[in-house]
Amino acid sequence: MVVTHGTDRLEETAFFLYLTVRSSKPVVVVGAQRPATGISPDGPINLLSAVRTAASPKAVQKGVMVVMDDRILSARESRKLYQRTGGFSTGDMGMLGVVASQGPEFFFAPVRRFGERSEFDLNGVDTLPKVELTMSYPGGTGHTFTTNPQGVVVATTGMTTAENATYRALRQTGVVVVTAFTSGENANGGGGGGDGPPAPARPDTTARRDSVATPATPPVPPAVAALHLTPTKARILLMVALTKTKNPREVQRIFNEY
Repeated sequence: MVVTHGTDRLEETAFFLYLTVRSSKPVVVVGAQRPATGISPDGPINLLSAVRTAASPKAVQKGVMVVMDDRILSARESRKLYQRTGGFSTGDMGMLGVVASQGPEFFFAPVRRFGERSEFDLNGVDTLPKVELTMSYPGGTGHTFTTNPQGVVVATTGMTTAENATYRALRQTGVVVVTAFTSGENANGGGGGGDGPPAPARPDTTARRDSVATPATPPVPPAVAALHLTPTKARILLMVALTKTKNPREVQRIFNEY
């Protein structure tokens, strides 16, 4: 399958398909950075490269791919960095191969869960859970909502004290909060979230000094770390994950595996 797509949202559609197409068959998403009426348009050669890749037996079980500029990129890592030829990249990872004169050549394959191994079956799902994307910045106080969404992804390099308090309060109401490092390149937790990745639950033994037991304060649900995913990719994964579970510890397991 080859899907032609505008480049503004191509990376998000490709990642959604990567998570939800439960098949080993090749799926390639392709776009163009130059208009068809411009000098040296890249649409025709990109489309040809996409078809050659999708038709290759070597592309089986490689997950959903983005083919642009004779490069084969994993949909998990592909991102649009700028609006010109060569503007799609995968950062430090995710380039699976190239499209050469004799056809596609693969050098790597993704190892995270996708395709036939995906647990996300969206048959019968008409609407995905509402997930907002917010930005953390110096002096920020965090975003509040008139009606809370089911999940929030915070793009951050480290939250302020006020932001921590705002998103902690949201988590207390049952909203799943994911912290994502703004570039998607942080291997150690996807940006500061104050509380970090979920820790094992510990029993609350709070009691008054006179040993008369009082109701324990419910623990605040942990934040979820996006790990390597960019904030926009983290939002897509959280939307899909919330069709399965609203438990932040289980959501963290999903982010660890996908």
